[in-house]
Amino acid sequence: MDYVIGGWQLAGIWTWQSGLPFTPSYLDCGSDRDTGPCRPILVGDAHVSDPGRFGWFATTTPGAALGCTTSTMRLDANGCTRGPWSRPQRGTFGTVTRNSFFGPHFFNADASLSKRFAITEPLSGQFRAELFNVFNHVNLGQPNTLVDSPSGGKITGLAALAQMRRWQFGWRFDF
Repeated sequence: MDYVIGGWQLAGIWTWQSGLPFTPSYLDCGSDRDTGPCRPILVGDAHVSDPGRFGWFATTTPGAALGCTTSTMRLDANGCTRGPWSRPQRGTFGTVTRNSFFGPHFFNADASLSKRFAITEPLSGQFRAELFNVFNHVNLGQPNTLVDSPSGGKITGLAALAQMRRWQFGWRFDF
């Protein structure tokens, strides 16, 4: 009975990390001819109620509101803006600080189950089943950080080293 029930081993690795920090930016910031980072001004709430791959943070909305200019992210005389962001004046820095936003968290669980079999005194074998990403959890990559891009705030890929659930089996002889 011990030959069937005994000798099993279970192992696991759990990884749970907070999201990586990032700094929002804007398109074509080189045209401003300033020497600093391309950081926009945050003039509203950029957080969304249910962040996901289709919108991790609020960006500018396409098109201008009635009575507003269509220039990219500028506040005009009417106080119009096309979202929670505004472009800083030339030679000035935006109010967004470095790494003030965080991307999606990362969660992964790997497990293995193995059983050792004694064949003869010097010979033994080991059966091994390994599961990678046991719960098949999707780990999203970082969002597009350009607040005035059509794909701004959207996540278009998986995190580095993210993978789907995978099984691996093996048999090992020891002599």
